[in-house]
This record gives sequence, structure tokens and C-alpha cells, in this order.
Amino acid sequence: MRKLLQILCCIGLCALPLEMIPASVSAETVGDGAEFIENVELLRGDSALNNGDSVAAADELVLRYTLKPLDESMNLPGSEWDIAIPEYLENNHPALNQEIKIDGQTIARITAGARKDQIKLTFEQELGELPIYEMKFEFGARLAMDEIDGRQEAAIGLVADHTVRLKITDNAIKDPAVAGKSGVYEKTGTIAWTVSLSKQIAPFDEDQNALQYTTGFLFCDELTDKQTYVENSLTLKVGDRETHPAVQVDGQTLRVTLDQPLSQEGFITYRTMPSSAVFVGDDGQLADPSQGMKVTNTAQLWQPDGFTKLSEAQGEVLVKGESWLMKTGES
Repeated sequence: MRKLLQILCCIGLCALPLEMIPASVSAETVGDGAEFIENVELLRGDSALNNGDSVAAADELVLRYTLKPLDESMNLPGSEWDIAIPEYLENNHPALNQEIKIDGQTIARITAGARKDQIKLTFEQELGELPIYEMKFEFGARLAMDEIDGRQEAAIGLVADHTVRLKITDNAIKDPAVAGKSGVYEKTGTIAWTVSLSKQIAPFDEDQNALQYTTGFLFCDELTDKQTYVENSLTLKVGDRETHPAVQVDGQTLRVTLDQPLSQEGFITYRTMPSSAVFVGDDGQLADPSQGMKVTNTAQLWQPDGFTKLSEAQGEVLVKGESWLMKTGES
């Protein structure tokens, strides 16, 4: 009867769920490794990053972890632990697989986690002599730009009492600009102009958790006096959205208030009609149309108040026609 009871007790213990196995029983464990973390440092090269430092998406960063003293009561052999990477950072090595050695013996290994914002710490079955009073490891990291989401600054919490606030170089506030202007002389006799606009890098509002783009930038185009604007031909395209803002014609100047923010690269297209006077040179002499004459426009972008010019660019098109026909004969 005693032997039967011993067998039944053994069977009952083996059937217990893993979480009910006593701590003294060695078994693989998967848990939150935050309880092991003593300190975390963020470096660029060999230098620690401090409040106010600027970092870029392309920078290769290093996260250095120091663990708390490890002893036998932690039941570490063969256990696995997920360790979260601080907010706004991510593992820079998807194939991370690195040994941690103490006095030449491999104690643990760090590998890439299931997500970019975590790694996995796995202890070996044989840990050598415990306790281990200081164990460190480090790996390459980078800014998690999708998570930063346009912020000019990111407060990165390394440990409970240590946060470092960094400036994000890629998100430095910047006004849009006229990036370029070009034109094509069409068979219809009109000139199709295209003005490219760079996007605005807008300030980030933490309260609204969103970028605060400006609407109402003023676009002006100075036409030469030998061409006229083709009515209803102007289109503004930002990303996939097209609009047709109102055009004010003041002499040879076009004025347009942009009716959508430049959250992406934008394009303004419109047409002008050159007059026959385009083939009359500045010296008053008639030029040969087959050789062509240059027509220029100057595009400008201004702040919504109309007092601060942000940038300008000039475009040029060669307008050609058929040669003048000359006929001579005897009287």
C-alpha cells in the first residue's frame, strides 16, 4: 500500500501545471527580464548620450545593460527572459546572437526577440560558481522612427530613475521650399509649367499627439510680359490629393493661397500662352522662330502672412516656331 501511494504521489506531481512546480525543481522559465536590470546606458560610439544631444536615424547606437547580482535562489539554469528595449529605440541586428562570457565560460546568450523592441536572454544550464555579482552585455540599436512619429525630441527612459531627452535631427522643424521649376512647350502652343515643392517638417504637439502643419502658404509666379496665364489650368497635388485653388492674376504675377498643407512633396502645374511678341528680341529685332526664344518664369513661396519669402526658383523654356518665309522676284 505504501508503494502504491508513492507511485500515485509521483504521478500527481508530474501532472501539475508548470507554474505549480516548486521553485526548487529545475525547469525552463520564460518571463519578464526587467527584474534583473540594474542599469542601462545609451551610447553612440564610446560616448554616452546625454540630455540635449542630437541623434539621427542613421546613427549606430549601443545599448549597454548591467544586471543585478545573480544567485541560486533565482533558479536561472536553462531559463529564458524577454527584455524590453527602451521606448523609441529598436534592435539594429535582426540576426542578433551573442554569447555572454565570464572568465571564459559562456553564462548566457542574447538573441533577437519576437519584436524589434525586445531581446531574449537565455541562461546556460551550467552557470559555474554563483553568485555572479556583475554581468554586462551590449548590442547595436537605432532610433525607432515609426514610433517617434515626427517628434522633434524623444524622452528615452533607460531605467526607472534615468531618462535622457534627445533631439531628433531628421525631424528638425523646416519650412517648405520651391525645389525646382521646369516647363515644356506643347504642340498646342501653350507652355506646361511644373513647380516642385519640398514638404514641411512641422512641429509635433505632444498634447494632440500629432504634427501641426501650416495651411495657407502663398505661391507666386512672376511671368514675363510675353505670355499670359491660361485660365483654370492650375492644379496643386500633394501626395495623392489634387485641388484647384483660386488664382489671382495681378498684371504678370500669379498669386495662389495653397489650400492644403505640404505634409508631403507637392507639385503645382499650370499653363501659359506665349504671344507672337516672344520672337521679338530685347533689341526690337525679329528673331527666327525656328531657332527659338527663351521664356522664363520665377516661382516663389511665401509664409501665409505674405511678408516673408521662403524660397524661389526660375524655370526656362525654349519656344520655337516655323521660319519666316521670304520671297523675292523680279518686278
